[in-house]
Amino acid sequence: TTTTTTTTPSTTAPIISREEINPSNGPKTTEAIETEVVDYGSEVSAPVPGVIAEEAGQPSTNPDGYGDPSDIWISKEGKMLKIEWEVAEESVCDAFLVNYTVLTLSQPKAFSVASQDSFVLIKMFTDHKLEAKVFCMLSGALSKTWWAHRIIDLSKPQAIHGLRVVNVETDDFYVAKIELEWDWPVFHDFKHNDIVVLYGVGKAPPKKLEVTEKGKVVLDKLEPTEEYIITVRNISRELGINSQDAIIKQQTRPIISSTLYPGQISSTSININFGESDPEQGKFEHYELDFTGNNKNITRKIAMDKDRSFTFTKLIPGKTYKFSLFTVYKSMRSRPVVAEITTYPLKVEKLRPIVGRDYASLHWDIENFADNDVRFRLSYIATSNDGARKERTVQLKNTNHYRFDELDLETYYTFTITVIMGIGEAEAESESEMVTVAFGKDVRSKPALKRHGTRELALIFENDHNMWHELNGPFNNFAVIVAEDIELGGDDYELRSWFEVHNDDKWPSYRASRSDYQPFSKRGVKEAMFIIGEDDCEQQRLDEPYCNGMLRANTKYLAKVRGYTDEGVAMETDWVAIHGHTNGQGDGDEDEEEEEDPGLPCHMYLNGCPRKGDKGKSELCMFTMATDLGCVLTSFLYVAIKEAANKEPGYSGSQSLEMLRNSVLVSAESCLLLVTNLCLVVTLYTEIKAAEKNKCYVTNNIGVSLHKYDIECGGPQKQCEAKRGLLGKLVAYGNNSLSSGNAKKETAEPAKDNSESCRKSAGPDSSCKTAQSVSAPLAEFSTRQKTSSPPKTAIVIPSTNSSGAQHPVPPPMKYAFDQPPSAVAPTTPKA
Repeated sequence: TTTTTTTTPSTTAPIISREEINPSNGPKTTEAIETEVVDYGSEVSAPVPGVIAEEAGQPSTNPDGYGDPSDIWISKEGKMLKIEWEVAEESVCDAFLVNYTVLTLSQPKAFSVASQDSFVLIKMFTDHKLEAKVFCMLSGALSKTWWAHRIIDLSKPQAIHGLRVVNVETDDFYVAKIELEWDWPVFHDFKHNDIVVLYGVGKAPPKKLEVTEKGKVVLDKLEPTEEYIITVRNISRELGINSQDAIIKQQTRPIISSTLYPGQISSTSININFGESDPEQGKFEHYELDFTGNNKNITRKIAMDKDRSFTFTKLIPGKTYKFSLFTVYKSMRSRPVVAEITTYPLKVEKLRPIVGRDYASLHWDIENFADNDVRFRLSYIATSNDGARKERTVQLKNTNHYRFDELDLETYYTFTITVIMGIGEAEAESESEMVTVAFGKDVRSKPALKRHGTRELALIFENDHNMWHELNGPFNNFAVIVAEDIELGGDDYELRSWFEVHNDDKWPSYRASRSDYQPFSKRGVKEAMFIIGEDDCEQQRLDEPYCNGMLRANTKYLAKVRGYTDEGVAMETDWVAIHGHTNGQGDGDEDEEEEEDPGLPCHMYLNGCPRKGDKGKSELCMFTMATDLGCVLTSFLYVAIKEAANKEPGYSGSQSLEMLRNSVLVSAESCLLLVTNLCLVVTLYTEIKAAEKNKCYVTNNIGVSLHKYDIECGGPQKQCEAKRGLLGKLVAYGNNSLSSGNAKKETAEPAKDNSESCRKSAGPDSSCKTAQSVSAPLAEFSTRQKTSSPPKTAIVIPSTNSSGAQHPVPPPMKYAFDQPPSAVAPTTPKA
């Protein structure tokens, strides 16, 4: 018999006979085990906790003491449901208890069936969901060594939703394919359910494709230009129950056998052509040509019997355009035949070289403004005077200049540049632009940069024919280029003006000379000097973009000279600092700078200046002081040792200490006097040697200082005249002292000798006239003597020659810089 119980422990169902469950033709069921209903507890009859969660993909909880369950299989036996299981080999069971619960009822009901076989037959609960559990029984009791469990869904499988076509293609071999996609069921189980795709044309028997995993489904080996009917259904593998069908129709693409190729191409037009597709290989109605470019798309419909050549005009030079050709059947396009074609880019119109000592910097303008990246192929062919040849090529991208270094002298270089635009097969090249330049012999001289006034620099350069040779054409103008930091650039072929850089924190390269500056226009001119920073640039002129504006105070500058020829070739020198050649590596050693540029004392510059003499004097004074300190310590030790060795019995300790202290004080005072005298001698010697090194430069700078001081003085007129007179007195007195060293007679005239030495050393065009014009009219001031109160601050100017001997000149006088001449009284300096 078969026993059935409900989930209520106190209520049992009546015993049902075998005939009530199984029809006469049904399979044999289990034998009767018991005639009474046995309650095995809630753990057997109640649903497994977490069953609903297991459907949602969450793990369920096993009954207490049970391990992982085995699987259960189901099948349909007539109108009955057959439940089967398989016991593990290590488990021993003499009977089985099957508990199943109908979960989809409003109030779930549980049923129990006992069986000695590994299967049972139960009623088919159509469109319901069951939870089945099989327990092992041994000797009439439950065994926890094995159990089985499964959720059985007897309803129709979930239908497929969202069926759609992702892609349709017909390849070069005229084989079509369709790619499908749909929304998968939430609880789809590939173990018990199958997804089946049926597809076919018209009334022909459909082909079947079983889907075994999630993802896109591809139907391949299809015919082109055919309409396929596609059906997708979900089928229960055990019960054979089908879901509702999902149906879609899709047309495959037509074939295309045409080729697309360009005709004539220019910078602004493209001619495009294509061949005919064979209608016998596949059906299509017409052609369509797509043109993509200039931020828009153009589609042209072309009949099968029309001309297949077209020209597109008003295009952008150097831009890549895309052409796509299709065949069309029932609004379905074939695969595209694509051709990417680039219009010819514009060539470089101006290839302008800048030639240096051993380098050439090439500059050009980018004429193409298409979206493509602009690339350049730049090369040169070098031919030396002895016939040797060499070549070099570089590939550049998105730049407008390049520099070749380590070039040879006495060699002709032909530079060639070609613009390249487009990528891959769509690459297009422009016409080439060439320029030939000549490198002459090594230069014989280099520019010199010197201080000139408070905020000015003097750049002196020679008309060196090795440097400014005319193998590249005659020169029409020269540019004086100034920079504070050459790493900032700016020294292109076209230079910036002072107005463009003077507000920057650090000045890049700019042009200080006028656009028509040509110092060597007259024959016979061997040297030129350009004063940097001497103009007052208030407003930029329309007819002249460049201006020689004022420089900044306490700032180091670099400068170079560049000459422009009529042929468009520029030739330039290296960068120089105040001390000379720099090669763009900075200002160099400060000692070298001052050695090349001995100037006025620092108090005569408004900006101040570093002095080499100060450094030498300080080092010598430190050495002298260290030596004297050693003398003091040696004297102290000597006196102490001698006093300790020769101490007489009659002397007391206090007398010995007093004598020792007096000796030390006398030695220290002598050493300090010696240090002071040596420092004074070193100071005077350094000033005299620095002044004798360049007499004309000193007097010229004093004259310029007077000129600048006269302009910038903002006080009362009398005070300005007094200070000018004082500086004039210094000029006259300095000329007297400097010229006396070279005069054989003690009564020589200082101003005249200095003028003659200036004319001999600097020539008639030098600035010595300034010193003469300033010192001569003010010579009378040196003989004036008026009584007044002693000045607060004074300087002493001794009269010495190069050997240090005194000359019979008027007595030295003290002059106060903060009092007018009328308040200055001569005093005799102390020895």
